[in-house]
Amino acid sequence: MTSLLTRLKTLLGAIPSLQSFKKIGIVTEGDDFTNDKILLQLLSDNPINHYVSEPDPWASAELGSNRQYGFDFTLVYLGFNGPERWLVANGLLYSDSDALIVVFDPLNPWVLDSLRLCLELSAKGTVSSKPNDFYPTVKKGIPWLVLANFKEEPLDEEKAREQVKVLKLDTLDVDWHLRAVSTTSGVGIDDAASLLRKRLNGPGSNW
Repeated sequence: MTSLLTRLKTLLGAIPSLQSFKKIGIVTEGDDFTNDKILLQLLSDNPINHYVSEPDPWASAELGSNRQYGFDFTLVYLGFNGPERWLVANGLLYSDSDALIVVFDPLNPWVLDSLRLCLELSAKGTVSSKPNDFYPTVKKGIPWLVLANFKEEPLDEEKAREQVKVLKLDTLDVDWHLRAVSTTSGVGIDDAASLLRKRLNGPGSNW
């Protein structure tokens, strides 16, 4: 009996428990909802679901999870020009995340300025043009994995590095790392999830 219990504990120890799952906020700015949902599905190992907050129907998200890495995903669409109530309600959906995945389309640079302002809200609760703390900020010190989604290959790492400069992440005092992925082929997505898992493994782990 003791031997059986030992084997069961060993087996269960290799599988992430529900309590050990990390909440991963995924934020994006734009109107390509189809590709964003494809990305979430590729990151997840079970079907994704739509969620609407009961206390405040202004807030909604797409949910997924990955048991292999122990991740619970919350995909939230951002928009800097929406009503304050909508901004706050959506911000509350991911402000308690253990890590943040920021998704942008490097081939659509016209949305980057709006995304930059949204990320400034996430990091500081305010933006330089509107210094009035009102937005729920994410936890300090969490990793930010920035995904440049080219949708189709080839992945242009140089273009991704050039476009990500518009987001001015270095001014936000956050721990960020850039990777290029494709939601059409799936290239780079599992590697990105594995990298984030390693980064969250504890002290001493890095990108």
